[in-house]
Amino acid sequence: LQLLSLGSGERFNNATTETDMLSKLNQDFSARTRLTALAMNAPLTPLTDATEQISDDSTSAALNPMTTGLGLTHRLIRFHRYHFAGMSVWSDDLYQRFNLPPESLSREKPSPEQTNIQLYIIDKACSYLDEALGTTQQLLNRHSLTGTPAIRSMMITTSNKEFARTISVYAATRLAQLKRWQKHRTNLLDEYSTLTPLRKYWIAMRTERRIKN
Repeated sequence: LQLLSLGSGERFNNATTETDMLSKLNQDFSARTRLTALAMNAPLTPLTDATEQISDDSTSAALNPMTTGLGLTHRLIRFHRYHFAGMSVWSDDLYQRFNLPPESLSREKPSPEQTNIQLYIIDKACSYLDEALGTTQQLLNRHSLTGTPAIRSMMITTSNKEFARTISVYAATRLAQLKRWQKHRTNLLDEYSTLTPLRKYWIAMRTERRIKN
C-alpha cells in the first residue's frame, strides 16, 4: 500500500525541489527494501524508514545513501518510459538549473544541457552508492555490531547481515552500470545498456569477497 501511494503521488505531484525529489526516492526504495526483506524472510524491525527519523526540515540529513542511490538509479533506468508517459521525471529546480524545459528533451539529438543534467544525476547516484557500499562493507566486517545511528541508517544488525550482503551485491551491480553510462555518455532517452550475466556474476563474487563472513 505504501508503494502504491508513493507511486500515485509521484505520478500526479512532481517534485519542486531536488531535496523533495531525493526524499521521495528515498521513501520509495525504503518501501521496496521492506518488501525485499519480507521475501527473504529477513527481520523487519531494523529496516526503519529513514524518513521516520526526520524532524523539522532536516530531510537531506536523514536520507539513507543506499535507498536514495538505488532510487535514483531506478529512475534513470525508467527515464525513457516516464518521460514519454508525460512525467516530469526530475525536479523543477533541476530543469531550471540546467536551463532545460522538459519538453525540449530529445531522443535523437540531445543538447549539451540534456547531457549535463543526466551526467549530474548519474554522478549523484554513484556518490550515494559509493558511500553506502563503503559504509556497509566496514560495518559487515566488524566482529560485533552495536546499535549506533550509522548502523541503523544502513539497516544492518547481527540478525540481518545476509540481507545486507544481498543488497550490497545489488547496489554494486547498479553502480557498475551507472559508471558504464557515465563513461559512454549514454543518452538514456534513446538507448539502454545493461551488464552481461558474466559481468554481473564477477561483480557479485568480488563484492562477496570484500565482505568477510
